[in-house]
Amino acid sequence: ESSHNYCENLNVSQHYSWTNSTVEALEIVFDGQSNIESYYDSLTISYTDASGYYQSKQFSGSAFSSFVLEANEFDLVFTSDSSIEYWGYSFTATPTALPCSDFSQDQGATYTTSDVQTIESAHDYCDNLDISQHYSFTDPSVTS
Repeated sequence: ESSHNYCENLNVSQHYSWTNSTVEALEIVFDGQSNIESYYDSLTISYTDASGYYQSKQFSGSAFSSFVLEANEFDLVFTSDSSIEYWGYSFTATPTALPCSDFSQDQGATYTTSDVQTIESAHDYCDNLDISQHYSFTDPSVTS
């Protein structure tokens, strides 16, 4: 989640991962208010999918569509220029099974509300901010 309204001249790079877990995919659902300046500000979510292919989704303006990310980790990059700032973005990342998973109902992993993460960036920072962060979420029900 960005600050609302977000600040100018941002360059935010974050890595999110669900470690020590059975998470095979993440459902990314955007808040309906998500809106950033078209063409000049962008949010990019990138990851390596289950087949080993690099995937990247880029968002700008108010065209934020939810999707299933076929991985248990992803990189987020948010950049803004020095002009107009809008509301920003907010989304949740919820562990889920792959759409074509071979798991039957009783064999699949069970996820709890503690697995759901609302993605937030640092708030109350402005002007020429350059952030790089790494987040890991561990499933406490999985033991090594």
